[in-house]
Amino acid sequence: MNSKFSIVAGVFEIFFACICMFLSSVFLLIITSNLASPFYSVSFPEYSYQLVFAVYGVVVFIFGLMGGIFALKRKHLALALIGACFIMFWGILFGWLAVSIFEQYEAVGILGTTTVMFSILSLAFLLVSRTEFT
Repeated sequence: MNSKFSIVAGVFEIFFACICMFLSSVFLLIITSNLASPFYSVSFPEYSYQLVFAVYGVVVFIFGLMGGIFALKRKHLALALIGACFIMFWGILFGWLAVSIFEQYEAVGILGTTTVMFSILSLAFLLVSRTEFT
């Protein structure tokens, strides 16, 4: 009998993969606007970890989307779990990075915590429904 756990896990993965892509795009936009500004002189190494984070967000989007689709199709449990793990680690990094960059907006870090909680929930749903995967 097929349960709805894998469907919910797949929807969570796809939703939070899209959030990862959106917020990584925002970080990339902030970096490029600050580097291109003639009134703001900054050296590139100051933004290198933000650039790495933005690129990692694109990788997380790819793996999260792929994992969510596999969870919806109930195929390749390992890839669905890898996608959820990538999203969880992105949430941890985002929580740390957002709080360190936007010190006056500590509420931004809550999104990282929410991402971690829902990815753990997605991992639990995938493991509960592991017998349904082929």
